[in-house]
Amino acid sequence: MLSVAYGKGDSNFSGFRLQRFDELYEQVMGMPDGPARNKVLQDASLLLVAYVPFDVGVHRTRLDLSRRSVVGFRRPPFALDWWQYVDVDTAER
Repeated sequence: MLSVAYGKGDSNFSGFRLQRFDELYEQVMGMPDGPARNKVLQDASLLLVAYVPFDVGVHRTRLDLSRRSVVGFRRPPFALDWWQYVDVDTAER
């Protein structure tokens, strides 16, 4: 999880660069599991909490296009199979 904020990593989409965080990340990579490693991970996590390099969330956008010949189009807010109730009025063409 910390690799998303590592300044030299490929998964750092936020462009976050903090020398102290990078040092802690490199130190953690060579440490075995244990209390000392957990302490370094906690310090690195606190830096991420303090600097907030990215906002975790989801922002979904939906776009629907329709024509006059489409009959019965109304997207239900929680249903994914809305398309089965749509028909095309061939007389409108």
